[in-house]
Amino acid sequence: MDAQADVDCDDAVLAMARPTSAELGLAPWDAMQDLDSLPARIAFLNQLHSQVCTNSTGSSGPGHAGSPRVAIFTVWNGNRWGLRRSLLPWMQWHMQQGVCRYYVLYEGRDRTALAMMGNITALRPMLVTAPLAPLNESKAYKAWAVTDEWGRQIGNHQLMAKQDYGLNRAFAWARAEGQQWLAHIDVDELIYPGTTLQGDLSAVPPWVAWVKLYNHEAVVESADVTNKYEEVTLFKTAGDLLTNGTEHLQWPFRLGTHGSHYLLYVNGKAMGRVDRGPLISWGPHDMVGDRNDTWKHPVHNPEGKVVMGVSGASLLHLTSTSWPDLLGKARSACPPSYRLAAMAGNKTKLQDCIIMTFDQEAYTAAARGEREAAAFWLTNCLLAEGAVRISDSWQPGPPHPPKCKVFRNVSLAIRLQLRAGILLRATAPQQEGAEAEEVKEAEEVEAEEAEEEEEEAEEGDAGEAEEGEQAGRQEEGDRDKEDAKQVT
Repeated sequence: MDAQADVDCDDAVLAMARPTSAELGLAPWDAMQDLDSLPARIAFLNQLHSQVCTNSTGSSGPGHAGSPRVAIFTVWNGNRWGLRRSLLPWMQWHMQQGVCRYYVLYEGRDRTALAMMGNITALRPMLVTAPLAPLNESKAYKAWAVTDEWGRQIGNHQLMAKQDYGLNRAFAWARAEGQQWLAHIDVDELIYPGTTLQGDLSAVPPWVAWVKLYNHEAVVESADVTNKYEEVTLFKTAGDLLTNGTEHLQWPFRLGTHGSHYLLYVNGKAMGRVDRGPLISWGPHDMVGDRNDTWKHPVHNPEGKVVMGVSGASLLHLTSTSWPDLLGKARSACPPSYRLAAMAGNKTKLQDCIIMTFDQEAYTAAARGEREAAAFWLTNCLLAEGAVRISDSWQPGPPHPPKCKVFRNVSLAIRLQLRAGILLRATAPQQEGAEAEEVKEAEEVEAEEAEEEEEEAEEGDAGEAEEGEQAGRQEEGDRDKEDAKQVT
């Protein structure tokens, strides 16, 4: 590839392949194009909770005494479409892994979505800001935020402040409810067990306070993803989990003009114990706490310090899986005044709102319109035949437009990276999503059949009643005739 002549990046992107999920054999079972099924899906999730978390089936699993009780905290701002396309499938996957409690700091404004969240057995909403939060809750958050460095800022900084505030509150909730582990992840992240989640957590030494979940970053192969949980199965292996000596292989396979192998964060997320010495949030990726006797071990932790371990589980980070996904995230990142700064190329001002370089670039593209956002996504996020990589020889800055190399025989490149371990193929979410969709369809058919049988039974009862009434009227008429004869 390095022997290729440099080409204009924009021209190359226009010529690259744009395969569909159907062409790749990744068409989803659930295309997520409806809202009418939301009540049925919530009912299915509640039934799943009953089976998995209260052990109503009688089989071994999270509902059994002795199995770790696991909860998740997240911040989410979606509407009903977000509930349909993100929160519910995200909860379904984790419930199938044995996570039975969800603390969701809701930052959205959709009252109907919030009401539907209230119907989910396993979910406990947290409201801290207007317009949906009670006045005392919003006042409490504001009073805390002015004392916090991030809380006084905007954009990503303010989001991280809310994550800190919410996670610390979730720790208190989880402790009161008897949970044993609490993870802090986003709804575009899936916990991916090494064995089973219960087995991974049971293997954590008792003197370890919290574990790091290293994140594998999504590599999108389809240009028309609608269900990222089923259609995205390829991931860049987390850097900390690479086999020794393979790190240098990542650089030649970086994608787009961004200039690095990973687009976003690489330092994982945290899952901490709830039932020992207290922990608190330390940003979105870590946890801290004071020394405590509950962490002590005569050999490994004699002073009872808060020690981090590495879990057998990891994270699948499903970021920027389509250009509308990228556009939606960018549009909600900053106040409106920053859009003008982005369009003017004012990177200094943009840094006040957005921390990561890729997110700044994505926000700038989104500010310039849908066409720019789609082109940016195709350039940096889609791995398909003809995809581009910024040339090592190109020097940024005007008047020279970006120069790129072009990927040829992408399927071979993927196989080589999988063999070296720098890519990971994860199909379990796709398979479990398909199985769950089959169960839901079967239940819907059963419900329809039961409803039809009930209607037929009601019609039959009505017919019998009418026949009885006719017979009664006939008997009355016969008696009247007989009486008339006797009178005459």
